[in-house]
Amino acid sequence: MALDRKIAYIDLTTGKIETKPIPLEVRKKFIGGRGLDAYLLYNHAPKGCDPLGPDNPLIVSGGLLTATCASATSRTHIMAKSPLTNLLGSCNMGGFFSPEMAWAGFHHLVITGKAEKPVYLWIHNGDIEIRDASHLWGKTCTETQWAIREDHGDQEIKSMVIGAAGENLVTYACVMTGIKNSGGRSGMGCVMGSKNLKAIACRGDMDIRLAHPVDALEHNKKFIEQITSAKVNQTQGTLGTPFIWGATNCWGGVRTRNFQYNQMLYADEIEPEAIDDIATETMGPITWPAVSAARCIAGRSTRSRPVLWPGSMTRALNTLPWAPSAASPTAEKPKPFCPPITWSTSTASTTLRSAASSPGPWNSMNWAS
Repeated sequence: MALDRKIAYIDLTTGKIETKPIPLEVRKKFIGGRGLDAYLLYNHAPKGCDPLGPDNPLIVSGGLLTATCASATSRTHIMAKSPLTNLLGSCNMGGFFSPEMAWAGFHHLVITGKAEKPVYLWIHNGDIEIRDASHLWGKTCTETQWAIREDHGDQEIKSMVIGAAGENLVTYACVMTGIKNSGGRSGMGCVMGSKNLKAIACRGDMDIRLAHPVDALEHNKKFIEQITSAKVNQTQGTLGTPFIWGATNCWGGVRTRNFQYNQMLYADEIEPEAIDDIATETMGPITWPAVSAARCIAGRSTRSRPVLWPGSMTRALNTLPWAPSAASPTAEKPKPFCPPITWSTSTASTTLRSAASSPGPWNSMNWAS
């Protein structure tokens, strides 16, 4: 395991950067990733600190096994006191950032203070620099990542960045990496913006040594075989995680019409099978060979279907022509999109129709009861 990866303590106010090893006893208690992040936040966040103040530490990490041969270990975790809830803020995202940070020498970053002007962190093979980001401020998340690569002349640089929402301190702003991976909970992008921190960019080729590499590969092979042999994984590998869309929509686990409703009419047209008809190819994350996670549609790489979690459908559904309108509810009998709902007799059907004709919010429904 990569027990030689370090923690970096970065003060953006003073420009001081200090790196330290992670004690083995701390590893044994908190391992890494979110567990160790929580320990660091508890010890470095002053009681009652302002989430948008310089004392609120922003902590970025990868797990203990990231950048090794282990599958499903490449996620990046971000933690701070949340400006949205004033409580613990925690989010994570997929992509390639945390493995690159590990190859650059670090598992954890603890970032405090506030820069006088926009800056970004450049991490390369054990060294960290605070660089001017004035030319990046105002750029989109994708533009920022591409600009950093151009600045360094290296197309393999991986960055986590904020866009306009983070810059303008929107309390639920995301952190992004790549073209689609987002840390979208608890406003960690807002915390980055409050520190004038536009991005963190990493590039490294430091080896991660395993004590027993052959045994590790064999163990991982068994792990992959166990996953790929499961029927649910075979379906997910073909259609992506949204194969659960039908069931999720049935019990009211989605949010539509700007959170007015928790179930969607006419849902057949975005079933994964329907989108699979127009997907030209698939691609997966860095350490998850068993499951394809994204589709390329019409030559453009995109998340296969943005329907994974409650609330994730809001933007998509409000732009679809067949989404029911609260102002003009459809009089046509909806076609069923999953077996448990019978539109002519069920309570769910009656409630859904009456809710569609009402302009008020519909978030209190409990479909499980």
